[in-house]
Amino acid sequence: GIPVDFVVTVNPVPTITNAILTEELCSGGTTGILPTADIAGTTFTWTAVGSSVNVTGFSGSGSGNISETLTNSGTAVETVTYTVTPIGPGTPTCPGIPVDFVVTVNPVPTITNATLTEEFCSGGTTGIATTADIAGTTFTWTAVGSSGNVTGFSASGSGNISETLTNSGTAVETVTYTVTPIGPGTPTCPGIPVDFVVTVNPVPTITNAILTEE
Repeated sequence: GIPVDFVVTVNPVPTITNAILTEELCSGGTTGILPTADIAGTTFTWTAVGSSVNVTGFSGSGSGNISETLTNSGTAVETVTYTVTPIGPGTPTCPGIPVDFVVTVNPVPTITNATLTEEFCSGGTTGIATTADIAGTTFTWTAVGSSGNVTGFSASGSGNISETLTNSGTAVETVTYTVTPIGPGTPTCPGIPVDFVVTVNPVPTITNAILTEE
């Protein structure tokens, strides 16, 4: 009889080609995962799971690029793992091997000092030891005086604050230290700045012109 050709089309199976499979951001940051593959026309589906209930903002599943704003409400580092499957073009579609993209979500520190004020006489020294709810937090600060009569403070610095302040006037003066907590990790995650207000009282001087009597 007449020969008949049976043509079998063998579609390729795509492989994800991203060189970088991790991302790290601060709580409130947005993922920027752009999956790529070795076959033109590949599409992508994905599922996601968080390391604990403290990390939120991700969808359970989706498709295409991954852009989600993630929040870490705790004090420990959390992760979201996106398992991405490449789907080749053609009919039938051919799924490739899934690949995990792991997003690390660093927590944002909060200053925990109960006392945010200090008061002493001119010539006294500040003793501000800042604390936060996340281990490894560092601190940066800026300072401003209430007038030119209060001196001895630095415009900016880091760590604990120990400075000798002088009030050369006759009115009460203040120095406001605005402290920002910086969380550990890469990138570093700054928390909400907090003001520590130091009141510097003037030291009185006797003003009698005549200091003798006969």
